[in-house]
Amino acid sequence: MIPKKAAHFMRQFSFAKLYQEIKIGMHALYLAFMQIARREIAFAYAGLQILYLLLPSVKTKAQQMIVHYSSISIGTLPVAIIVTFACQLTDVKYMDIKVGEMIGLCLLPSLFIQKLSKNMFFMLFFFCFLFISGLCKSYFMDFVIPSGVGALKQPYWIGITRFIELLTCFSVVAFIVKHIQTRLQLNEFVHYFLLSNSVFAIIFILCYPIGKEIGFYYFDIHRLKGFFNEGGPLGTYFAFLFMLSHALSPKKTKIWFLLLFASIMFLAQSKASAIAVLAYFSIISISAIKSKLRKLAAIIALSILFVFAALSIVDNYVEMFRELDITLRNGSEDPNIVAGRVSGVFISNNMMADNPIFGIGLGNYPLLRNNPAYLGQFPALDVWDITGLGAIHTLLLECGIAGFMLLIYCLYRLRRETPEKAHFILIFCMPLFFGAHLHFHYPWIVIAIMQVTHKKSALPPPLKHFNAIKRIPLK
Repeated sequence: MIPKKAAHFMRQFSFAKLYQEIKIGMHALYLAFMQIARREIAFAYAGLQILYLLLPSVKTKAQQMIVHYSSISIGTLPVAIIVTFACQLTDVKYMDIKVGEMIGLCLLPSLFIQKLSKNMFFMLFFFCFLFISGLCKSYFMDFVIPSGVGALKQPYWIGITRFIELLTCFSVVAFIVKHIQTRLQLNEFVHYFLLSNSVFAIIFILCYPIGKEIGFYYFDIHRLKGFFNEGGPLGTYFAFLFMLSHALSPKKTKIWFLLLFASIMFLAQSKASAIAVLAYFSIISISAIKSKLRKLAAIIALSILFVFAALSIVDNYVEMFRELDITLRNGSEDPNIVAGRVSGVFISNNMMADNPIFGIGLGNYPLLRNNPAYLGQFPALDVWDITGLGAIHTLLLECGIAGFMLLIYCLYRLRRETPEKAHFILIFCMPLFFGAHLHFHYPWIVIAIMQVTHKKSALPPPLKHFNAIKRIPLK
């Protein structure tokens, strides 16, 4: 027989009510974090706002505080600095947790304290689809797990980890959208964001002579890597900053930003960043041509130039592919061949051919890499190996055509709101094609900018054409 108190509780219980309680609690945690960011002594308030979930007697007081602090904005400069650290510190770890992801997790409550637009809900649905479809696909996969893999990299858990990483990207978007409300604030945020990254760039350049001792570059080739795991991702990030500064910086500071970011790309010796910038300028140059005949001729000429430039840049990979069969027969253990991009091209293609619609599951490539059904001529490795081929390739591999088409639809919904957003979508896609992971924070900053520009208070004049010259200026 059910006790009277338990029966009364069951009659009063409501999932909607529970959701509201959790939402208010997350809001309270977020506000406590914001108060600390503004250098206010808010520890007592934070404890009060957390405890009200457990003690109904303090609930009224906490709700009054939430109403009082809900309109507080910490300012564009702190927002830009927080986002810069979240983007830069991708390989700096504390207790095996990356600092950039820790910052994203701290911003996660921002998802619960504001009304999300329909497009942001579609993005959230996109992440949930990747997660759920990945868990379902994992049930049918035959994993060959490398030894020494931690608990969070085991089957199913790796999907949960990747999903949380994607949510941290979304939390950065929500964080920016909440605190950047007007056109002036957007201009200030972009300027401060580029300026903060310029400080990192200057530090990298000044410390370059002693970079090996402090871990800023690796090997004897003096390849700068900063706070990334290698030079390629660092170069891709600064290529993104290069494109963003070209699109949104005022003329007074643009040349300095471009020179500084190009210097880091050069020191990082990043081939992908050079190709990304070349592709970016090719596309915006073609889009500025009005004559259809001239545009077609420019597309053909630039396509030929792009192919030759790409082949010259990746010449070492071409030579490696030519001698690959002989090298593998001789039992080579060169990590540049048996791991990373070279082996990833062949092994991932075998996986995609076997799982074209829904992919192999979110984060599952390292756990399936040693499966004999996909290995081909490559040897099995007892290490954690990823393809390193960029977010678009990884999305097709792990989530299939369905995941890729859903991303395209989300970008289409963002694009159709205002004409100038095609330029932003180009900047968003370039890093994803040339080495950035989908769970890196920095490409999603463009999505936040697109959301802010959609607000009536921040909306710029509409563009008649997708033109590099007619872009949003900073004032």
